[in-house]
Amino acid sequence: MNPKRKKLSAVLATILISLALANFIKIHTKLQATLLGYEIGRLKHQEALYLKKRSLLTMELAKLTTKASLSELIRKP
Repeated sequence: MNPKRKKLSAVLATILISLALANFIKIHTKLQATLLGYEIGRLKHQEALYLKKRSLLTMELAKLTTKASLSELIRKP
């Protein structure tokens, strides 16, 4: 193989390896973004459940701390 052809083969190999690496990085980045999106969706759902639970507990606390409810607790032995 002549030196020019060797050099061309090396350049071509370098370009192909660079393209393969760039595609791998692109796919990896898209996959990570997708997984992060799913994680955000899961956390948003969990947040909604916690907010609903907090709302129910706040209503229960308000019900327990009304004057009538506290008077009833005081009268019980």
